[in-house]
Amino acid sequence: MLDEPFLRAVEKLRVPAAGTELMAPFLHSLVRTIRPRTVVEVGSGYSTLFLLHALHECAADHAAERTALIAKTRQMHAAGENGADAGASDDTRFHDWLVAPPANLDPAFYATDYRPQLYAFDDLSAEARAASEVVATAAVLGLGERLSFVADRAIGNSARIAAAHRPLDLVFNDAAEYEDFFAEYWDLINPRGGLLIFHNTVGSWSSSRLMVKDLKLRQVAAPLELEVMSLVEPHKAYQGSFTMVRRISGLRERSFEDRFDAILYDANRLV
Repeated sequence: MLDEPFLRAVEKLRVPAAGTELMAPFLHSLVRTIRPRTVVEVGSGYSTLFLLHALHECAADHAAERTALIAKTRQMHAAGENGADAGASDDTRFHDWLVAPPANLDPAFYATDYRPQLYAFDDLSAEARAASEVVATAAVLGLGERLSFVADRAIGNSARIAAAHRPLDLVFNDAAEYEDFFAEYWDLINPRGGLLIFHNTVGSWSSSRLMVKDLKLRQVAAPLELEVMSLVEPHKAYQGSFTMVRRISGLRERSFEDRFDAILYDANRLV
């Protein structure tokens, strides 16, 4: 939750010209939704703290939900052993278990530890940025353990990301060199739905517009490799857009009906 103490603490890092006053809360909500394990940010500052805050909340939720999943699975087994649900069909038992708090969770997600990490690349060359204060502010807020700050360019430094933290689930590039970055980092993005976001694309410099056009052409040529979508803040003349690229080459969609047995199997493994 983005409470008032947090917002006050990070306000000093906000640079109006950077155009992230709405982007930062959006990234916070996005992380809370997709729960990435590894996040990479290129160009750090105000948004970095929002990403860290969201990862901290996700980790806390994961721990609490895993405990609750184990508890309700044990309750389901106990009900079956003492005959409390005698006469109930397997579908009914599954539905009752699924909607009991915490509802609708996939136990497969909780089979491994969730220790998310953010890699923030910044060469500290832009004086307008508050990157130099990111590490200190993160420490004050108790978020420093999830931050790996790299005081260097992202281009040419992808090896700085530990093998244990690959593939990358969410990448936010708010710097330049988008084409070179894509060439180096695309294969590191999680093929099972990993997201790559470029800030300030539509209506920006010609190089950024051409990059988006090339991505759309690539989507047409290889629709099973990626998805592309751009969003625009229509009230802005500059720094008012971003383009999201979702890598889907390794994504296998399965219907909910086909997963009943697998979901219960994974739940029983947690107990």
